[in-house]
Amino acid sequence: MLGMGAKRHMNDTMTGIIISSTSRCTLEPIAFQPIDPITGEYLSVKLTQKLFGDRDDFMTPEEPDTEAGPSLLFDVPQSELTGYEEFAEDDFVVYHQKLGVIRAIEHDAVLLLPNSEVVSPLSPAALELPLCADPKVTVSMPETKCRDLGNGRFVRTMYTEDIQPGQSVLIDPSNIYRSKLSAEYRGRSIQAHMLAAPIEEIHIDWLCPNVFSSKPQERGPNCEVLRLSTLQGNAVKCDFAQPSGEKSLASGSQSMLAIGERVRFRDPPDAATKYPGYQHLRLDETFGHDLNIFRIASTKTEVVVRWQDGSCTTEATVSLRRYDAPEDHLWPGKYVVLKEGVMTVTESLPGFSHSRATETLQVQKCGVIQAVDNREQIASVRWFRNSGTELIYKGSALDPRSSLGELEETAAKVSVYELAIFPAFNRSLNDLVVLAPSTIDQTAISSSHAQESVISSPTKSSSAHDTFPRYADYLQTIKSAMVESEWFKKSTTIRAPQLRRRYSIQSNESTLSVDFVGKIVAMDLNGEITVRLPGHNNCRDIRVPLERIMMVIPSDDQIPNESLVTTYGGNPDEDSTDSEWDTEDESDGSVNSDELSPSTRAADFGSLEEVATPTKYEVQFDRPQLPCERIPVAGDISIPRIDFPAPTSCPPNFAVLEDLPPSDHYFINHRYTGSLSTCMNRLRKEYEVLKSSLPSGIFVRTWESRIDLLRVMMIGPEGTPYEHAPFVIDFTFTPDFPSQPPLAFFHSWTDGQGRINPNLYEDGKICLSILGTWPTRNLDESWIPGKSTVLQILVSIMGLVLVKAPFYSMFYLSTRCLRY
Repeated sequence: MLGMGAKRHMNDTMTGIIISSTSRCTLEPIAFQPIDPITGEYLSVKLTQKLFGDRDDFMTPEEPDTEAGPSLLFDVPQSELTGYEEFAEDDFVVYHQKLGVIRAIEHDAVLLLPNSEVVSPLSPAALELPLCADPKVTVSMPETKCRDLGNGRFVRTMYTEDIQPGQSVLIDPSNIYRSKLSAEYRGRSIQAHMLAAPIEEIHIDWLCPNVFSSKPQERGPNCEVLRLSTLQGNAVKCDFAQPSGEKSLASGSQSMLAIGERVRFRDPPDAATKYPGYQHLRLDETFGHDLNIFRIASTKTEVVVRWQDGSCTTEATVSLRRYDAPEDHLWPGKYVVLKEGVMTVTESLPGFSHSRATETLQVQKCGVIQAVDNREQIASVRWFRNSGTELIYKGSALDPRSSLGELEETAAKVSVYELAIFPAFNRSLNDLVVLAPSTIDQTAISSSHAQESVISSPTKSSSAHDTFPRYADYLQTIKSAMVESEWFKKSTTIRAPQLRRRYSIQSNESTLSVDFVGKIVAMDLNGEITVRLPGHNNCRDIRVPLERIMMVIPSDDQIPNESLVTTYGGNPDEDSTDSEWDTEDESDGSVNSDELSPSTRAADFGSLEEVATPTKYEVQFDRPQLPCERIPVAGDISIPRIDFPAPTSCPPNFAVLEDLPPSDHYFINHRYTGSLSTCMNRLRKEYEVLKSSLPSGIFVRTWESRIDLLRVMMIGPEGTPYEHAPFVIDFTFTPDFPSQPPLAFFHSWTDGQGRINPNLYEDGKICLSILGTWPTRNLDESWIPGKSTVLQILVSIMGLVLVKAPFYSMFYLSTRCLRY
C-alpha cells in the first residue's frame, strides 16, 4: 500500500500518494480452550473450524453451532503481528551477506483425527480441502471431487497447496501409514484438522551479494535448497513491518495483511496483558505443536496521503479510490530535471575490442517537487545547488561519481512542461534497494580485495535466469567507480581491519548485521530518502542521499535483459551479433579485462578528460502533443535515439493470435450467464469481414483461446487533433450477440485530467448510438440485429468520434451518455 496512488473519487483531478498506513485487526484464534459452564474449569483444546459433513448436496458444518466459540481480539495494531511461519514464500532473506528471495517452501503436515490421534500423511500434496458453498448461489466452482464419508454422507473437495494450521482437511486412508491408522477409519475418506505444517526445505534464488563485505565473495550456485535449521539463527528475514528498536523516522510504514491470513503476536506475553480474551495455549495441551495462531477476521486501515498540492491528510482506505499512476506522474517528493539544462556528451569506453559509445547526460538543474498546481500546470521545485550532475547510459542511472549536494532554501515556480523525469531518479516508496553502507572496512575497498571479489561478467552462454552474477557484476562496477569519488570519500567512514587470532573462528563481520539492503519507507521534500534496514531482532531507519542507492531490486523475477545489468557488461541481446560483444574467451588483444585495476575499471564510466565537447540540445524533447495531455515528462523525452531497421511491411490489420489474451484486457474475467455457441457462426462471419475490409489505421486482434474478445488499436487520422495518437479499445461478445451489440471499453490515457473527446469517457465508456449508449431518434443509427456489423462500429468511431473538430460533435450537446 505504501507508495500507491489514490484519489477521493475517480473524476477528481487531484491525486495523492500514500506515505504511511496503520491497520487494526480483529483476530480469531484457530484453537481455544472452552470453559465448563458449571465448574468454570478449562476443558481440552478445541480447533475453531469445525469438521464438515454433507447436507442438501453442499457443505455445511457437521456439528450444530450450540457451543460458545473462542473470544475474538479486537483493535489489534498490525505492527504487533507477524506471519505464523518463520519464513514464507516471496520473503527476502539475507544469508552470508547475500540477498535472496524465497521462491518455494516444501512443507510436511501433521493432522489431528477426530479421535485425537496425531498422524502424518505420506504425501502432504494429496490432502484435500472441503468446500462450503451452496450451488444455488454460487456463480462458479473450481474442479471438485465427491468423497464418501460413510453413513450416506458425501463431501465435495478440491486439491490445494495452501492448507494452513487449524483448517479442516480430507485425507484418503491410503495416504497414512496403515500401522498408525485405527480400524474405524479404514475404507473411507477421513476428516481431520491440520495441526501443523512444519517447513522441510526452502528454495532460494540468490539476487546479489554485498559488494562492500569485508570478506571475499565466493562464487556459489544461483539457486539453493536449504533446510530450515540452516537458516534459523543465521539468516535475516527482511521483515520491514517489524517495529524499530529506536524511534522510527517513518511513521506507519507497514505492509498489508489480508483477511484470512494466519498470524502470531510478536510479543505473546505482552499480548496476554493487553487483551483480556487472549488465551496462551501450552505445548503440552496442543500435542507438542504451537497453536497460538490467529486468523485475521477483519481489518480497518487508515492512511496518510500526500496530495499534489503538498497537503497531507489522514483518510480511511474505504473512502479512497486506487489510482495507478504512470511513472512520469508528478508528486511532491519526486526528482525532476529542467529540460533546458540537459546536454549530451559521447565518450568512448576502454575495455572493448570495438568502438562502443556511451551517451552521458549532463544535467545542469535537478530538484525535488514540493507541490503541483494541476489547474495552472505549475510545479514548485527546490533545486539542488550542485550543477553538472551526470546520468550515464542515456539517463538510466546516476553516475556513481556524481553527487546532488544540498537543496536551495527557496522553491521556484516552473511550468510542468519544462520538467522531465529520468529513470535514474525514479525511486519510489516501498522499493527494495541496495545501498552503499556509510561505514565499511578497509579491506572492502583495498586493491587486492577488489581484485579478489570481482565476479566475471556473464558470457553469452549464460542463462537469462542467472540473476546473481549479472547483478553482482553490475554492483561491482558501480562500487569501483563510487569508491574513487569525492563525495564517497567525504561521507564514508573507513574502519581499520580488525585483528583476529590465527586460529579464531569468529568473523569480523556479523552475519546478522545488514546494512546493504533496505526498503524505502519515506521520501522527504528536502531530498533525503529514509530506508528501513532489516535486522535479526529489530529493524532501523536511516536517511540516505539518492547517490547511495546503487540499484532497485525488481519486484518480480523478470531479469532486466535490457537494463543496466546488461549495459554494464551482461549478456548481449539475442538479436546482437557476436562481433559486437567481448567475452572471457574473445579479445582482439587491445585490452585485457583481467588486467584492469580498480581505477581502470572506474574509468569504464568514462573520464571527463576524454569526452568530446558537450553539445547542447542533443536531447530531443519535442513531439506532437495530444489533446488534453497533461504533463509531457519522461514519456516526452526522445533521448539519443537508437536506430532500428525499418519494418519491411505493415503488420496485418486483422489477426487471430495463438497465445493468451493480455491480462489487462478489460473483459478477460467477464462471466456470461449463457453459452457462446449460439453466436459463434456470426462471429466467424464478422471476422471474415474484418480480415478483408478494415481501413488503414485500424488494427484488430483476437485469440484462438478467447474468440469472444477483441482488442482494437486505432491510429488517429491525419488532419485531426488525434493525428498519429493510438487509441486502444477492448470488445467482448456476450451470448445475446448479435441481438445486442458487443460491449466496449476505451483505455483512457489522460491520468484523470478529463476526456480527450466528448464521446470517450475516462471510465471507459464510448458514447455511440450503434453501441446502444447514445439515444437516437433515427433507428438506422442504432444497432440492428442481422444488419449492423462490427466493422460498422469501428468505422463509426474513426469517422464520427476522431474528427477534426470534436468540440462541435453533436454528441457533445447531450447532457449525459446512456449507461451500459
